[in-house]
Amino acid sequence: MSRRALYLKWRPSTFEEVIGQEPVTRTLRHAVDQGKISHAYLFCGPRGTGKTSTARILAKAVNCIGEGTRPCNACAICQAINDGSLMDLIEIDAASHTGVDSVRELREKVSFRPNQARYKVYIIDEVHMLSNAAFNALLKTLEEPPPHVIFVLATTEPHRVPATVISRCQRFDFRYVPASTIAAHLRQIAAVEGMRIDDEAVELIAAHAAGGVRDALSLLDQLTAYGDAEIGAEHVRALLGIGSTELVARFVDALLTRDLRAGLEVIDTLVDQGVPLRQFNAELLEYLRGMLLVKAGGESRLLHMNPEARQRLAEQAKQLELAGWARLVELFSQSAQGLKTSLQPQLPLELALVQALSEGRGVPEPAVVRPASAAPPEASAKAPEVSEAPAAPAVASAPATDDALLQRLRSRWQEVLRLVRPMDKDAEAFLRGAEPVRVEDGQLVLAFRYEFHKKRFESQGCQMVVSQALAQVLGQAVPVKCTLLGEQGRAAKPARQPSTPARSPEPTPPAPAVEESTRTESGQDDVAEDPLIRTAVEKLGARVLEVRPAEEPAGEPPWPEDISWDDEMMPEDE
Repeated sequence: MSRRALYLKWRPSTFEEVIGQEPVTRTLRHAVDQGKISHAYLFCGPRGTGKTSTARILAKAVNCIGEGTRPCNACAICQAINDGSLMDLIEIDAASHTGVDSVRELREKVSFRPNQARYKVYIIDEVHMLSNAAFNALLKTLEEPPPHVIFVLATTEPHRVPATVISRCQRFDFRYVPASTIAAHLRQIAAVEGMRIDDEAVELIAAHAAGGVRDALSLLDQLTAYGDAEIGAEHVRALLGIGSTELVARFVDALLTRDLRAGLEVIDTLVDQGVPLRQFNAELLEYLRGMLLVKAGGESRLLHMNPEARQRLAEQAKQLELAGWARLVELFSQSAQGLKTSLQPQLPLELALVQALSEGRGVPEPAVVRPASAAPPEASAKAPEVSEAPAAPAVASAPATDDALLQRLRSRWQEVLRLVRPMDKDAEAFLRGAEPVRVEDGQLVLAFRYEFHKKRFESQGCQMVVSQALAQVLGQAVPVKCTLLGEQGRAAKPARQPSTPARSPEPTPPAPAVEESTRTESGQDDVAEDPLIRTAVEKLGARVLEVRPAEEPAGEPPWPEDISWDDEMMPEDE
Protein backbone atom coordinates (compact mmCIF):
# COMPACT_ATOMS: atom_id res chain seq x y z
CA MET A 1 0.00 0.00 0.00
CA SER A 2 1.41 3.40 -0.97
CA ARG A 3 2.23 5.90 1.73
CA ARG A 4 -0.06 8.95 2.01
CA ALA A 5 1.49 12.32 1.30
CA LEU A 6 1.92 14.56 4.33
CA TYR A 7 -0.30 17.33 2.97
CA LEU A 8 -3.15 14.77 2.65
CA LYS A 9 -2.45 13.06 5.96
CA TRP A 10 -2.34 16.37 7.82
CA ARG A 11 -5.21 18.02 6.02
CA PRO A 12 -7.29 19.99 8.58
CA SER A 13 -10.57 18.33 9.57
CA THR A 14 -12.00 21.06 11.83
CA PHE A 15 -12.11 24.83 11.73
CA GLU A 16 -9.62 24.97 14.61
CA GLU A 17 -7.02 22.99 12.64
CA VAL A 18 -6.92 25.49 9.77
CA ILE A 19 -3.85 27.63 10.47
CA GLY A 20 -3.37 31.27 9.62
CA GLN A 21 -7.00 31.97 8.65
CA GLU A 22 -8.63 32.81 11.98
CA PRO A 23 -10.96 35.59 10.69
CA VAL A 24 -12.43 33.24 8.07
CA THR A 25 -12.83 30.18 10.27
CA ARG A 26 -14.25 32.14 13.20
CA THR A 27 -16.94 33.72 11.02
CA LEU A 28 -17.93 30.42 9.43
CA ARG A 29 -18.01 28.62 12.79
CA HIS A 30 -20.31 31.23 14.29
CA ALA A 31 -22.55 31.17 11.20
CA VAL A 32 -22.98 27.38 11.57
CA ASP A 33 -23.64 27.61 15.30
CA GLN A 34 -26.29 30.31 14.78
CA GLY A 35 -27.87 28.66 11.73
CA LYS A 36 -27.06 31.62 9.45
CA ILE A 37 -25.93 29.60 6.45
CA SER A 38 -25.61 31.36 3.10
CA HIS A 39 -26.57 29.69 -0.17
CA ALA A 40 -23.26 30.67 -1.88
CA TYR A 41 -19.70 31.39 -0.73
CA LEU A 42 -16.65 32.65 -2.61
CA PHE A 43 -13.26 31.63 -1.15
CA CYS A 44 -10.39 33.71 -2.61
CA GLY A 45 -6.69 33.48 -1.91
CA PRO A 46 -3.27 32.07 -2.87
CA ARG A 47 -2.73 28.37 -3.45
CA GLY A 48 -2.14 26.13 -0.48
CA THR A 49 -3.78 28.40 2.09
CA GLY A 50 -6.75 26.17 2.95
CA LYS A 51 -9.62 27.18 0.62
CA THR A 52 -10.71 23.69 -0.44
CA SER A 53 -10.06 22.20 3.00
CA THR A 54 -12.22 24.89 4.61
CA ALA A 55 -14.97 24.22 2.04
CA ARG A 56 -15.00 20.53 3.02
CA ILE A 57 -15.07 21.41 6.71
CA LEU A 58 -18.02 23.69 6.03
CA ALA A 59 -19.78 20.85 4.19
CA LYS A 60 -19.28 18.61 7.23
CA ALA A 61 -20.38 21.30 9.66
CA VAL A 62 -23.73 22.02 7.93
CA ASN A 63 -24.50 18.30 7.57
CA CYS A 64 -23.08 16.91 10.86
CA ILE A 65 -25.57 14.78 12.81
CA GLY A 66 -23.34 14.16 15.82
CA GLU A 67 -23.48 15.71 19.25
CA GLY A 68 -21.45 18.68 20.45
CA THR A 69 -19.06 20.67 18.26
CA ARG A 70 -19.74 20.62 14.56
CA PRO A 71 -18.20 18.95 12.70
CA CYS A 72 -17.72 16.06 15.10
CA ASN A 73 -15.75 13.85 12.64
CA ALA A 74 -17.40 10.84 14.32
CA CYS A 75 -20.86 10.60 12.75
CA ALA A 76 -21.61 8.76 9.50
CA ILE A 77 -21.85 11.98 7.46
CA CYS A 78 -18.52 13.37 8.69
CA GLN A 79 -16.74 10.06 8.12
CA ALA A 80 -18.22 9.75 4.63
CA ILE A 81 -16.93 13.23 3.71
CA ASN A 82 -13.51 12.45 5.17
CA ASP A 83 -13.11 9.32 3.07
CA GLY A 84 -14.68 10.92 -0.02
CA SER A 85 -17.70 8.64 -0.29
CA LEU A 86 -20.56 11.08 0.38
CA MET A 87 -22.60 11.50 -2.82
CA ASP A 88 -24.06 14.81 -1.64
CA LEU A 89 -20.65 16.50 -1.70
CA ILE A 90 -19.86 17.26 -5.34
CA GLU A 91 -16.41 18.68 -6.16
CA ILE A 92 -15.96 20.12 -9.65
CA ASP A 93 -12.65 21.18 -11.18
CA ALA A 94 -13.59 24.19 -13.29
CA ALA A 95 -10.26 23.98 -15.13
CA SER A 96 -11.44 20.69 -16.66
CA HIS A 97 -15.10 21.68 -17.05
CA THR A 98 -14.97 25.16 -18.53
CA GLY A 99 -17.84 24.87 -21.00
CA VAL A 100 -21.48 25.76 -20.72
CA ASP A 101 -22.56 22.12 -21.13
CA SER A 102 -21.01 21.20 -17.77
CA VAL A 103 -22.95 23.99 -16.05
CA ARG A 104 -26.20 22.96 -17.75
CA GLU A 105 -25.69 19.41 -16.47
CA LEU A 106 -25.11 20.85 -12.99
CA ARG A 107 -28.33 22.89 -13.21
CA GLU A 108 -30.33 19.78 -14.11
CA LYS A 109 -29.03 17.86 -11.06
CA VAL A 110 -29.38 20.72 -8.57
CA SER A 111 -33.13 20.25 -8.20
CA PHE A 112 -32.73 16.67 -6.91
CA ARG A 113 -32.79 16.41 -3.15
CA PRO A 114 -29.78 15.06 -1.18
CA ASN A 115 -29.45 11.31 -0.75
CA GLN A 116 -28.08 11.21 2.82
CA ALA A 117 -27.20 14.67 4.04
CA ARG A 118 -29.25 17.73 4.91
CA TYR A 119 -27.57 19.88 2.24
CA LYS A 120 -26.13 19.07 -1.15
CA VAL A 121 -22.82 21.02 -1.32
CA TYR A 122 -21.14 21.91 -4.62
CA ILE A 123 -17.46 22.90 -4.40
CA ILE A 124 -16.27 24.45 -7.67
CA ASP A 125 -12.49 24.80 -7.59
CA GLU A 126 -10.63 27.34 -9.77
CA VAL A 127 -13.98 28.83 -10.71
CA HIS A 128 -12.31 31.66 -12.65
CA MET A 129 -11.56 29.13 -15.42
CA LEU A 130 -15.24 28.93 -16.45
CA SER A 131 -16.12 30.54 -19.76
CA ASN A 132 -18.36 33.60 -19.96
CA ALA A 133 -21.20 31.45 -21.28
CA ALA A 134 -20.78 29.04 -18.37
CA PHE A 135 -20.85 31.92 -15.86
CA ASN A 136 -24.01 33.28 -17.45
CA ALA A 137 -25.66 29.85 -17.27
CA LEU A 138 -24.71 29.58 -13.60
CA LEU A 139 -26.01 33.00 -12.55
CA LYS A 140 -29.69 32.21 -12.07
CA THR A 141 -29.05 29.00 -10.17
CA LEU A 142 -26.41 30.72 -8.05
CA GLU A 143 -28.79 33.54 -7.16
CA GLU A 144 -31.82 31.43 -6.26
CA PRO A 145 -30.77 27.82 -5.70
CA PRO A 146 -33.08 25.27 -4.09
CA PRO A 147 -33.08 25.47 -0.28
CA HIS A 148 -31.16 22.20 0.02
CA VAL A 149 -28.13 23.38 -2.08
CA ILE A 150 -25.00 25.31 -1.02
CA PHE A 151 -22.36 26.52 -3.47
CA VAL A 152 -18.73 27.09 -2.49
CA LEU A 153 -16.65 28.69 -5.24
CA ALA A 154 -12.86 28.71 -4.80
CA THR A 155 -10.38 30.75 -6.85
CA THR A 156 -6.83 32.04 -6.81
CA GLU A 157 -7.73 34.86 -9.21
CA PRO A 158 -10.87 36.66 -8.00
CA HIS A 159 -10.36 39.50 -10.49
CA ARG A 160 -11.31 37.06 -13.25
CA VAL A 161 -14.65 36.22 -11.65
CA PRO A 162 -17.51 38.40 -13.01
CA ALA A 163 -18.88 40.99 -10.60
CA THR A 164 -22.36 39.55 -11.14
CA VAL A 165 -21.15 36.26 -9.62
CA ILE A 166 -19.26 37.87 -6.75
CA SER A 167 -22.32 39.93 -5.78
CA ARG A 168 -24.34 36.73 -5.29
CA CYS A 169 -21.85 35.21 -2.84
CA GLN A 170 -20.44 35.82 0.60
CA ARG A 171 -16.76 36.51 -0.08
CA PHE A 172 -13.95 35.32 2.21
CA ASP A 173 -10.32 36.24 1.49
CA PHE A 174 -7.65 33.78 2.57
CA ARG A 175 -4.26 35.29 3.41
CA TYR A 176 -0.69 34.11 3.04
CA VAL A 177 0.22 32.20 6.19
CA PRO A 178 3.09 33.83 8.14
CA ALA A 179 6.41 31.96 8.02
CA SER A 180 6.48 31.75 11.82
CA THR A 181 3.09 30.00 11.83
CA ILE A 182 4.18 27.54 9.13
CA ALA A 183 7.43 26.81 11.01
CA ALA A 184 5.55 26.04 14.23
CA HIS A 185 3.17 23.75 12.29
CA LEU A 186 6.11 21.89 10.70
CA ARG A 187 7.77 21.35 14.09
CA GLN A 188 4.53 19.87 15.43
CA ILE A 189 4.22 17.51 12.46
CA ALA A 190 7.89 16.51 12.66
CA ALA A 191 7.50 15.65 16.35
CA VAL A 192 4.46 13.45 15.72
CA GLU A 193 6.01 11.78 12.68
CA GLY A 194 9.28 11.12 14.50
CA MET A 195 11.38 13.27 12.16
CA ARG A 196 14.66 14.83 13.23
CA ILE A 197 15.02 18.26 11.67
CA ASP A 198 16.99 21.28 12.88
CA ASP A 199 15.48 24.72 13.38
CA GLU A 200 17.35 26.36 10.49
CA ALA A 201 15.99 23.76 8.07
CA VAL A 202 12.45 24.34 9.34
CA GLU A 203 12.81 28.09 8.90
CA LEU A 204 14.23 27.68 5.38
CA ILE A 205 11.28 25.48 4.41
CA ALA A 206 8.81 27.97 5.86
CA ALA A 207 10.47 30.88 4.06
CA HIS A 208 10.57 29.03 0.74
CA ALA A 209 6.89 28.07 1.02
CA ALA A 210 6.04 31.79 0.60
CA GLY A 211 2.88 31.60 2.68
CA GLY A 212 1.54 28.28 1.36
CA VAL A 213 1.12 25.47 3.90
CA ARG A 214 0.71 22.79 1.23
CA ASP A 215 4.01 23.77 -0.42
CA ALA A 216 5.79 23.54 2.95
CA LEU A 217 4.37 20.08 3.67
CA SER A 218 5.25 18.83 0.18
CA LEU A 219 8.84 20.00 0.62
CA LEU A 220 9.08 18.41 4.08
CA ASP A 221 7.71 15.18 2.62
CA GLN A 222 10.33 15.26 -0.11
CA LEU A 223 13.12 15.80 2.43
CA THR A 224 12.11 12.69 4.37
CA ALA A 225 13.22 10.61 1.38
CA TYR A 226 16.67 12.22 1.37
CA GLY A 227 18.08 9.30 3.34
CA ASP A 228 19.85 10.98 6.26
CA ALA A 229 18.77 10.44 9.83
CA GLU A 230 18.47 14.16 10.50
CA ILE A 231 17.33 16.85 8.07
CA GLY A 232 19.63 19.86 8.15
CA ALA A 233 19.70 23.23 6.44
CA GLU A 234 22.30 21.94 3.94
CA HIS A 235 19.80 19.30 2.78
CA VAL A 236 17.16 21.96 2.15
CA ARG A 237 19.62 24.10 0.19
CA ALA A 238 20.78 21.15 -1.86
CA LEU A 239 17.23 20.12 -2.68
CA LEU A 240 16.16 23.65 -3.62
CA GLY A 241 19.39 24.45 -5.47
CA ILE A 242 20.15 27.54 -3.41
CA GLY A 243 23.45 28.86 -2.11
CA SER A 244 24.32 29.06 1.54
CA THR A 245 23.85 32.15 3.66
CA GLU A 246 27.63 32.14 4.07
CA LEU A 247 28.16 32.82 0.34
CA VAL A 248 25.63 35.65 0.40
CA ALA A 249 27.34 37.16 3.44
CA ARG A 250 30.76 36.88 1.78
CA PHE A 251 29.41 38.65 -1.29
CA VAL A 252 28.07 41.48 0.88
CA ASP A 253 31.46 41.67 2.63
CA ALA A 254 33.06 42.14 -0.79
CA LEU A 255 30.66 45.01 -1.48
CA LEU A 256 31.45 46.68 1.84
CA THR A 257 35.24 46.32 1.49
CA ARG A 258 35.18 47.16 -2.23
CA ASP A 259 36.97 43.93 -3.01
CA LEU A 260 36.14 43.16 -6.64
CA ARG A 261 38.23 40.01 -6.70
CA ALA A 262 36.45 38.53 -3.67
CA GLY A 263 33.05 39.28 -5.18
CA LEU A 264 33.99 37.64 -8.49
CA GLU A 265 35.31 34.60 -6.62
CA VAL A 266 31.91 34.15 -4.95
CA ILE A 267 30.21 34.24 -8.36
CA ASP A 268 32.72 31.70 -9.73
CA THR A 269 32.04 29.44 -6.73
CA LEU A 270 28.32 29.57 -7.42
CA VAL A 271 28.88 28.63 -11.07
CA ASP A 272 31.20 25.76 -10.10
CA GLN A 273 28.65 24.42 -7.61
CA GLY A 274 25.82 24.63 -10.15
CA VAL A 275 23.79 27.07 -8.05
CA PRO A 276 21.26 28.95 -10.25
CA LEU A 277 22.40 32.57 -10.29
CA ARG A 278 18.81 33.84 -10.41
CA GLN A 279 18.16 32.00 -7.16
CA PHE A 280 21.32 33.45 -5.61
CA ASN A 281 20.33 36.94 -6.77
CA ALA A 282 16.94 36.45 -5.10
CA GLU A 283 18.66 35.34 -1.87
CA LEU A 284 20.96 38.35 -2.07
CA LEU A 285 17.99 40.69 -2.44
CA GLU A 286 16.32 39.06 0.56
CA TYR A 287 19.56 39.52 2.52
CA LEU A 288 19.80 43.18 1.50
CA ARG A 289 16.15 43.57 2.46
CA GLY A 290 17.20 42.23 5.84
CA MET A 291 19.68 45.10 6.09
CA LEU A 292 16.85 47.56 5.56
CA LEU A 293 14.78 45.80 8.22
CA VAL A 294 17.68 45.87 10.68
CA LYS A 295 18.04 49.60 10.11
CA ALA A 296 14.33 49.96 10.86
CA GLY A 297 14.52 47.69 13.93
CA GLY A 298 12.68 44.78 12.33
CA GLU A 299 15.32 42.04 12.56
CA SER A 300 12.88 39.71 14.36
CA ARG A 301 11.17 39.10 11.02
CA LEU A 302 14.27 37.39 9.57
CA LEU A 303 13.20 33.96 10.79
CA HIS A 304 14.87 31.99 8.02
CA MET A 305 18.34 32.79 9.44
CA ASN A 306 20.12 31.20 12.35
CA PRO A 307 21.24 33.43 15.26
CA GLU A 308 24.88 33.50 14.10
CA ALA A 309 23.97 34.61 10.58
CA ARG A 310 21.55 37.17 11.98
CA GLN A 311 24.29 38.60 14.21
CA ARG A 312 26.65 38.87 11.24
CA LEU A 313 23.98 40.64 9.21
CA ALA A 314 23.44 43.12 12.02
CA GLU A 315 27.17 43.89 12.12
CA GLN A 316 27.28 44.42 8.36
CA ALA A 317 24.22 46.67 8.47
CA LYS A 318 26.10 49.16 10.68
CA GLN A 319 28.65 49.84 7.93
CA LEU A 320 26.23 51.57 5.54
CA GLU A 321 23.55 54.18 5.79
CA LEU A 322 19.99 53.38 4.74
CA ALA A 323 20.41 55.13 1.37
CA GLY A 324 23.45 52.97 0.58
CA TRP A 325 21.56 49.73 1.20
CA ALA A 326 18.61 51.02 -0.82
CA ARG A 327 20.94 51.72 -3.76
CA LEU A 328 22.36 48.19 -3.60
CA VAL A 329 18.83 46.77 -3.62
CA GLU A 330 18.12 48.86 -6.71
CA LEU A 331 21.26 47.67 -8.53
CA PHE A 332 20.71 43.98 -7.86
CA SER A 333 17.02 44.27 -8.71
CA GLN A 334 18.20 45.41 -12.14
CA SER A 335 20.59 42.45 -12.35
CA ALA A 336 17.65 40.13 -11.60
CA GLN A 337 15.99 41.38 -14.77
CA GLY A 338 19.20 40.97 -16.77
CA LEU A 339 19.67 37.38 -15.57
CA LYS A 340 16.45 36.40 -17.36
CA THR A 341 17.73 37.34 -20.83
CA SER A 342 21.53 37.42 -20.68
CA LEU A 343 23.49 35.11 -22.97
CA GLN A 344 26.28 35.04 -20.38
CA PRO A 345 24.70 33.67 -17.17
CA GLN A 346 26.97 35.46 -14.69
CA LEU A 347 27.47 38.71 -16.63
CA PRO A 348 24.54 40.75 -15.17
CA LEU A 349 25.60 39.85 -11.63
CA GLU A 350 29.21 40.78 -12.37
CA LEU A 351 28.17 44.09 -13.93
CA ALA A 352 25.99 44.95 -10.94
CA LEU A 353 28.96 44.19 -8.67
CA VAL A 354 31.31 46.40 -10.72
CA GLN A 355 28.78 49.22 -10.86
CA ALA A 356 28.19 49.03 -7.10
CA LEU A 357 31.93 49.29 -6.43
CA SER A 358 32.41 52.04 -9.03
CA GLU A 359 29.71 54.28 -7.64
CA GLY A 360 30.84 53.96 -4.05
CA ARG A 361 27.60 55.53 -2.78
CA GLY A 362 27.59 55.30 0.97
CA VAL A 363 30.23 52.57 1.05
CA PRO A 364 32.93 53.48 3.55
CA GLU A 365 36.25 54.44 1.98
CA PRO A 366 39.37 52.54 3.11
CA ALA A 367 41.42 54.67 5.50
CA VAL A 368 44.19 56.26 3.41
CA VAL A 369 46.40 59.06 4.71
CA ARG A 370 47.59 61.29 1.88
CA PRO A 371 49.58 64.50 2.36
CA ALA A 372 48.06 67.57 0.80
CA SER A 373 51.27 68.19 -1.17
CA ALA A 374 50.99 64.78 -2.79
CA ALA A 375 47.88 65.76 -4.68
CA PRO A 376 48.70 66.35 -8.37
CA PRO A 377 48.24 69.91 -9.60
CA GLU A 378 45.71 68.73 -12.13
CA ALA A 379 43.33 67.72 -9.34
CA SER A 380 42.24 71.30 -8.79
CA ALA A 381 41.21 71.55 -12.42
CA LYS A 382 38.58 68.82 -12.14
CA ALA A 383 34.92 69.65 -12.43
CA PRO A 384 33.27 70.66 -9.14
CA GLU A 385 30.89 67.75 -9.15
CA VAL A 386 33.77 65.26 -9.20
CA SER A 387 35.54 66.89 -6.25
CA GLU A 388 32.36 66.84 -4.18
CA ALA A 389 31.36 63.21 -4.86
CA PRO A 390 32.99 60.28 -3.00
CA ALA A 391 36.08 59.00 -4.76
CA ALA A 392 35.36 55.87 -6.82
CA PRO A 393 37.86 53.03 -6.69
CA ALA A 394 39.70 51.99 -9.81
CA VAL A 395 38.06 48.64 -10.47
CA ALA A 396 38.23 48.38 -14.24
CA SER A 397 41.35 50.15 -15.50
CA ALA A 398 43.91 52.79 -14.64
CA PRO A 399 43.05 56.40 -15.52
CA ALA A 400 45.70 56.38 -18.24
CA THR A 401 43.66 53.88 -20.27
CA ASP A 402 40.35 55.73 -20.01
CA ASP A 403 40.97 57.87 -23.09
CA ALA A 404 41.97 54.83 -25.13
CA LEU A 405 38.84 53.00 -23.96
CA LEU A 406 36.68 55.96 -24.94
CA GLN A 407 38.19 56.05 -28.42
CA ARG A 408 37.59 52.32 -28.89
CA LEU A 409 34.04 52.74 -27.66
CA ARG A 410 33.26 55.67 -29.99
CA SER A 411 34.71 53.87 -32.98
CA ARG A 412 32.38 50.89 -32.33
CA TRP A 413 29.36 52.80 -31.02
CA GLN A 414 27.12 51.81 -33.93
CA GLU A 415 27.92 48.17 -33.21
CA VAL A 416 26.86 48.72 -29.60
CA LEU A 417 23.55 50.20 -30.77
CA ARG A 418 22.93 47.22 -33.04
CA LEU A 419 23.44 44.83 -30.10
CA VAL A 420 21.20 46.85 -27.78
CA ARG A 421 18.25 47.04 -30.20
CA PRO A 422 17.14 43.35 -30.04
CA MET A 423 17.55 43.34 -26.25
CA ASP A 424 15.68 46.61 -25.53
CA LYS A 425 14.29 48.81 -28.29
CA ASP A 426 13.52 51.63 -25.87
CA ALA A 427 17.11 51.69 -24.66
CA GLU A 428 18.39 51.86 -28.23
CA ALA A 429 16.01 54.72 -29.06
CA PHE A 430 17.11 56.75 -26.05
CA LEU A 431 20.78 56.10 -26.88
CA ARG A 432 20.23 57.87 -30.19
CA GLY A 433 19.75 61.04 -28.17
CA ALA A 434 22.87 60.55 -26.05
CA GLU A 435 26.64 60.78 -26.50
CA PRO A 436 29.49 58.84 -24.87
CA VAL A 437 31.40 61.84 -23.53
CA ARG A 438 34.13 60.29 -21.38
CA VAL A 439 35.31 57.29 -19.36
CA GLU A 440 36.09 57.76 -15.68
CA ASP A 441 37.91 54.90 -13.94
CA GLY A 442 36.50 52.41 -16.41
CA GLN A 443 32.95 53.81 -16.15
CA LEU A 444 31.26 55.21 -19.26
CA VAL A 445 29.55 58.58 -18.87
CA LEU A 446 26.57 58.97 -21.22
CA ALA A 447 25.36 62.55 -21.73
CA PHE A 448 21.71 62.98 -22.77
CA ARG A 449 20.29 65.97 -24.60
CA TYR A 450 17.04 65.91 -22.63
CA GLU A 451 16.39 65.24 -18.97
CA PHE A 452 13.24 63.26 -19.79
CA HIS A 453 15.25 60.79 -21.90
CA LYS A 454 17.78 60.42 -19.07
CA LYS A 455 15.08 59.75 -16.46
CA ARG A 456 13.31 57.17 -18.63
CA PHE A 457 16.63 55.50 -19.48
CA GLU A 458 17.51 55.16 -15.78
CA SER A 459 14.04 54.22 -14.52
CA GLN A 460 13.77 51.35 -17.03
CA GLY A 461 17.16 49.94 -15.98
CA CYS A 462 18.63 50.41 -19.47
CA GLN A 463 22.16 50.77 -18.07
CA MET A 464 22.36 47.01 -17.55
CA VAL A 465 21.45 46.28 -21.18
CA VAL A 466 24.03 48.76 -22.47
CA SER A 467 26.68 47.31 -20.14
CA GLN A 468 26.01 43.84 -21.55
CA ALA A 469 26.43 45.13 -25.10
CA LEU A 470 29.65 46.94 -24.18
CA ALA A 471 31.02 43.79 -22.60
CA GLN A 472 30.38 41.85 -25.81
CA VAL A 473 31.94 44.53 -28.03
CA LEU A 474 34.93 45.53 -25.87
CA GLY A 475 35.55 42.27 -24.07
CA GLN A 476 35.41 43.86 -20.60
CA ALA A 477 32.77 45.00 -18.13
CA VAL A 478 31.98 48.73 -18.48
CA PRO A 479 29.43 50.23 -16.05
CA VAL A 480 27.28 53.10 -17.33
CA LYS A 481 26.58 56.45 -15.67
CA CYS A 482 24.09 59.02 -16.99
CA THR A 483 24.28 62.80 -17.05
CA LEU A 484 22.98 65.76 -19.09
CA LEU A 485 24.78 67.65 -21.80
CA GLY A 486 23.71 70.91 -20.21
CA GLU A 487 25.50 69.90 -16.99
CA GLN A 488 28.62 68.24 -18.35
CA GLY A 489 29.19 70.05 -21.63
CA ARG A 490 28.91 68.59 -25.10
CA ALA A 491 31.44 66.15 -26.43
CA ALA A 492 34.13 67.74 -28.53
CA LYS A 493 33.18 67.61 -32.21
CA PRO A 494 35.11 68.94 -35.22
CA ALA A 495 33.57 72.28 -36.02
CA ARG A 496 33.07 73.54 -39.57
CA GLN A 497 35.67 76.19 -40.13
CA PRO A 498 36.21 78.20 -43.31
CA SER A 499 39.52 77.46 -44.97
CA THR A 500 41.15 80.88 -44.51
CA PRO A 501 44.79 81.77 -43.85
CA ALA A 502 45.81 82.40 -40.28
CA ARG A 503 45.69 85.96 -39.05
CA SER A 504 47.40 87.79 -36.27
CA PRO A 505 45.81 87.36 -32.84
CA GLU A 506 43.02 89.81 -32.17
CA PRO A 507 39.74 89.84 -30.29
CA THR A 508 37.43 87.28 -31.86
CA PRO A 509 34.32 88.99 -33.27
CA PRO A 510 30.91 87.36 -32.89
CA ALA A 511 30.39 84.45 -35.27
CA PRO A 512 28.69 85.60 -38.48
CA ALA A 513 25.25 84.32 -39.28
CA VAL A 514 25.36 81.08 -41.23
CA GLU A 515 23.20 80.60 -44.26
CA GLU A 516 20.07 78.53 -43.70
CA SER A 517 21.17 75.84 -46.15
CA THR A 518 24.51 75.43 -44.36
CA ARG A 519 22.79 75.11 -41.01
CA THR A 520 20.47 72.50 -42.43
CA GLU A 521 23.33 70.42 -43.80
CA SER A 522 25.40 70.58 -40.60
CA GLY A 523 22.55 69.61 -38.29
CA GLN A 524 20.66 67.23 -40.58
CA ASP A 525 22.40 64.06 -39.41
CA ASP A 526 22.18 64.85 -35.70
CA VAL A 527 18.49 65.75 -35.90
CA ALA A 528 17.65 62.63 -37.90
CA GLU A 529 19.07 60.47 -35.09
CA ASP A 530 16.88 62.06 -32.41
CA PRO A 531 14.38 59.37 -31.25
CA LEU A 532 11.42 61.77 -31.39
CA ILE A 533 12.26 63.02 -34.90
CA ARG A 534 13.04 59.50 -36.10
CA THR A 535 9.69 58.21 -34.80
CA ALA A 536 7.84 61.04 -36.56
CA VAL A 537 9.65 60.29 -39.83
CA GLU A 538 9.14 56.52 -39.68
CA LYS A 539 5.59 56.44 -38.32
CA LEU A 540 3.99 59.58 -39.68
CA GLY A 541 5.93 60.08 -42.91
CA ALA A 542 7.30 63.46 -41.79
CA ARG A 543 10.27 65.17 -43.50
CA VAL A 544 13.00 67.38 -42.09
CA LEU A 545 12.91 70.59 -44.14
CA GLU A 546 15.35 72.75 -42.20
CA VAL A 547 17.30 72.84 -38.97
CA ARG A 548 17.52 76.04 -37.00
CA PRO A 549 19.93 76.70 -34.12
CA ALA A 550 18.46 76.73 -30.64
CA GLU A 551 19.66 77.50 -27.16
CA GLU A 552 21.17 74.78 -25.04
CA PRO A 553 18.38 72.54 -23.74
CA ALA A 554 17.49 73.43 -20.18
CA GLY A 555 16.45 69.91 -19.35
CA GLU A 556 12.83 70.28 -20.52
CA PRO A 557 11.44 67.07 -22.00
CA PRO A 558 10.42 67.05 -25.68
CA TRP A 559 6.97 65.81 -24.62
CA PRO A 560 5.06 65.84 -21.31
CA GLU A 561 6.44 63.50 -18.68
CA ASP A 562 3.07 61.93 -17.94
CA ILE A 563 2.84 60.53 -21.47
CA SER A 564 4.51 57.19 -22.17
CA TRP A 565 5.65 57.25 -25.80
CA ASP A 566 5.32 53.92 -27.57
CA ASP A 567 4.23 52.55 -30.91
CA GLU A 568 0.65 51.91 -29.76
CA MET A 569 0.10 55.65 -29.16
CA MET A 570 1.11 56.62 -32.69
CA PRO A 571 -1.78 57.30 -35.10
CA GLU A 572 -2.21 54.73 -37.82
CA ASP A 573 -1.22 55.52 -41.37
CA GLU A 574 -4.20 56.51 -43.45
